[in-house]
Amino acid sequence: MSSSCAIAFQSTRKSLVAETRLKTLDLYKSLLRSSEKYQHADVLQKVIRNRFKQNKHNTSRSRVLQLLTEAEKTQQLLTKENLEDQCFVQDRINTYILQHPVKLIKPVNKSEKKPAQTKRKPYQVAIVAQTSNGYQFKRVRGWVQPVQTSMMLKDRVKTNQIRLDKLSDLKIQLEMIESEKLFLDTLGCLPKDKLKGFEITIRATMDAITNHYYNSVLKQK
Repeated sequence: MSSSCAIAFQSTRKSLVAETRLKTLDLYKSLLRSSEKYQHADVLQKVIRNRFKQNKHNTSRSRVLQLLTEAEKTQQLLTKENLEDQCFVQDRINTYILQHPVKLIKPVNKSEKKPAQTKRKPYQVAIVAQTSNGYQFKRVRGWVQPVQTSMMLKDRVKTNQIRLDKLSDLKIQLEMIESEKLFLDTLGCLPKDKLKGFEITIRATMDAITNHYYNSVLKQK
């Protein structure tokens, strides 16, 4: 690999340079994988990442070639399968950690991270707003209404409109029964129950819709 990298750095061909970048990336991944079987693997992987990150924008061909050669030698050490060689590598890792202590940053748990609180301006006070259907909700004057609140109000308005449309249809049906009763009474063939069964059913449904609407409005107050 070292010879191919040297040729690439001395060349202006874009394809050869791109090939060298891919080999460098493969070497980086191989080092991370090879370090997993040793003790203090997290510290070792952090050192590897830092070394590659520090020299990410290095433009010196000789220096980059030297770093890649060192990385290749390190990979050869980490991939040793002989037990004695692995113990030797582990001793060198322990010595390096003692001489160069690395501080591991504890990962931040997103659930524990508190959102930043924005300080309100004097005019940004909490107010109680009310929709045309009677629903009440709190908002802060001067703040943009959240999308979630807008969608919630939209769903409630749509649901309430469906109830109002159904109530309007029931009123039309009730008027039709009243006119039907008058027509049958004029003909003298009105039933004994005077169509009370239909009327009671429609009025009960209308009362249920009306009570549901007023109860939902009262809960908001």
